[in-house]
Amino acid sequence: MDASKKQREPVAFKSLAELKRFIRPGVEFKTVSHANHADMVGLTRVVTTVQTVGFYSKIKDQPEHPFSTCNHGKGFYTDFEKAGNYIFDGTTVKVKDARKQDRGVIYELEFYDREQNMEETMMDRKMVNFIKEQYPPGTRIRLNSMKDPYHPILPGTEGEVDFVDEEGGSINEVLHFSELRDFEAQGGKGRLVENSQFLSNVKKKIDTNSKIRKSIEQNRKLRDILKDSTAKEELKEMLQAMLEELENNK
Repeated sequence: MDASKKQREPVAFKSLAELKRFIRPGVEFKTVSHANHADMVGLTRVVTTVQTVGFYSKIKDQPEHPFSTCNHGKGFYTDFEKAGNYIFDGTTVKVKDARKQDRGVIYELEFYDREQNMEETMMDRKMVNFIKEQYPPGTRIRLNSMKDPYHPILPGTEGEVDFVDEEGGSINEVLHFSELRDFEAQGGKGRLVENSQFLSNVKKKIDTNSKIRKSIEQNRKLRDILKDSTAKEELKEMLQAMLEELENNK
């Protein structure tokens, strides 16, 4: 069987804290059973927005589905219940109905990790390697506040992070974190990059290079030019002249 078509196995959890760490935009899950929404059973949903007290999701590949368009287009909303209302049974997450006296299970869910295409995987590796280089042992940061009761870190843990630019110069930058998700890179789409001007600029350069490379790969004439050493040199001279003209017209 093709590995890309292999069915993914559901993820097992042991606690609510573990489940909350896992849930993020892009994660897929299915409703195994639901006392109030039988029509939701078996449908694959995708997490779109995560908040401190709950998350929104939409039906996968069905943007016009009622569960995808509800809540003014945000999708179906699921509350994070109190820890005592959860039963973690292997890969099945069972949620009790706190409104009923017997507190029977109202619905059951199974979660699957987010799929990544090759480009996203490569981007993640680049960002991870880059951040490892930029956060050597001894790097200090400072936390102003964290809105996550499951991972409390005392405010005041602030430190300065030294980056090194392309020329080898040192760049001093202070990063601010308010919750656990602020530490996520997510292939350049996470809040860690958003909160850093330096990392944002690096991501722009990576994105630009990826677009240029894709354009070259899709342009047959340009590929032929790059194979010919004489034509390639002529192209370099032309691009250099255009660059100089742009620099002079700033």
